[in-house]
Amino acid sequence: MTDDRERLEQQLIDGLRRHAVDYENLRRAFAGWLSLHASDANALAEIANQELLGQPLTPAALAKRIHLSPGATSNMLNRLESAGYIRRSREGQDGRKVLLHTGGQAAAVAHEFFDPLSARLIRVMDRYSVAQLGEISSFLHEVHLTLRDLLAEPLPPRENRE
Repeated sequence: MTDDRERLEQQLIDGLRRHAVDYENLRRAFAGWLSLHASDANALAEIANQELLGQPLTPAALAKRIHLSPGATSNMLNRLESAGYIRRSREGQDGRKVLLHTGGQAAAVAHEFFDPLSARLIRVMDRYSVAQLGEISSFLHEVHLTLRDLLAEPLPPRENRE
């Protein structure tokens, strides 16, 4: 492996790490802007992201994803529903399966908050060719799959440090 390649790989790893921190700070700023607790905004983001993928979450799946108890998740969903950020729909033949969807209020406030960022990111992307954007998109997709697979694995036991 060349020194240039190692340097670039480390720069990319560092950049991804910085992006993760920046994105978490952006999510916290969004929560504060909405006057929501960070966990409520995190749940709203999870619901919206899964809905965009065409895979709406159930309350139980959301609880697992955001590491909250079913009771705490239910209380949080009640708050988000009362604020107009989400809605619940009953699915299946017997109507017992509940799916979570973003409410009209969520889309409006998300656009208001995130559209300026999208415009700035598009200006950044304008500096790259379609081929380069395709490569970057492929790279980010593979990073996503790698993280998802890693998070699905059980954590190794931690060494006892006394």
